[in-house]
Amino acid sequence: DIESHLTAASKWLAKRRKWRMTDIEWSIHKDSKMLNRAGRAKATKFWYITHAQMSDTITFEMHCNNFIRAVGGLWCRHGCIPMGGSFSAQVADLHSLWQVYSNRHLLRRLGSLTVSEAGFPYWESPQGITALCQFRDNILIATTYPDTASHPIVSTVCNLLGEAWNLDVLCECMSGPGDPCKHHCHSASTTALGFDMIRGKTGKGLAYLHPSALSSTWSLKSAPPLLSPASAYPAYLPGIMTGALSNARPWATTWAGELLSLSAWLQIALLSGYALPQVTRAAHSAVTRGLSTSPNDHTATTRYLYTVRHLLPMPHCCHLTLCAAWLRRHAHWAGDSYSSWHLDPSLSPDGTTGFWCGDWEILHLHAAKVKPSNHDCPPWETMCV
Repeated sequence: DIESHLTAASKWLAKRRKWRMTDIEWSIHKDSKMLNRAGRAKATKFWYITHAQMSDTITFEMHCNNFIRAVGGLWCRHGCIPMGGSFSAQVADLHSLWQVYSNRHLLRRLGSLTVSEAGFPYWESPQGITALCQFRDNILIATTYPDTASHPIVSTVCNLLGEAWNLDVLCECMSGPGDPCKHHCHSASTTALGFDMIRGKTGKGLAYLHPSALSSTWSLKSAPPLLSPASAYPAYLPGIMTGALSNARPWATTWAGELLSLSAWLQIALLSGYALPQVTRAAHSAVTRGLSTSPNDHTATTRYLYTVRHLLPMPHCCHLTLCAAWLRRHAHWAGDSYSSWHLDPSLSPDGTTGFWCGDWEILHLHAAKVKPSNHDCPPWETMCV
């Protein structure tokens, strides 16, 4: 029963919001369906409706407005998820998550449920670790499994989700139900959930913010996502940047991840028409507040801000090469590991000499990989920072 499932799932979701909300408000973008979200968006071009209004609309769509005509025939189906319109994608996403929650016993096939120190759930077994995430119409699988014939983790996930949803769930390698995964869908990098995530050969990774308003080259996909500079109140831009950097902390754990996350929001603000002095002041405030709990030295991050600000905006690949050049010159190094600060071992009671990051190799290899063919970024060794 779609209606009862939607009501139960919405109440369950509302109880788990941090501010203990009693009702959900939905933001519907006037131009781009991809920007629709639960909660009240803080930007222009959104319609706002309550969950009760959405439920009434869905009830109407399911019972009164779902007539279909094809080759002269006309028929009606009652109690089905509406296809098309403002709510079909959101309802389908919420319903699919609720179905997995209702059949959560199936996930025991992946191992025992564990929660990381940062609060992320994953399943652990003797063969490896697996974490799942739903992003738009896709299920992302992060795993340490050696995906072989004896441990077909992708096929296992497809089968258990297909059982939970009563649907055929396929990866990009499969042409139909029962086909094995041919491992073509595996990748060490992905862009999802507002992040670029890259995993290195040794298991270490690099993650940094990639807001949905930016394309792969870090140009705006459509209209500016921020309020017009003429109508924005003074605390608007610092608040947006502070929230973005603070919420990215569990993911962007390395210093390079923090620097690139800051660069992404500098790029958005400048492309949205904000003046460079205003963006600089907002970013300075965001670094001081949003990264105050970071193990990296936020004063060194502030120096990075004032070094690169006059070069922006620039393509994505140039952001990566610029970050690599700046780290190579200004970070403290121990082999291929770097840190934003360094303490003499004789002055450290517990032997801690710095917060060392091991994603240097990933950073400069990733910079070469994303470089577009029509743009010539200088190599990081020759950039003046």
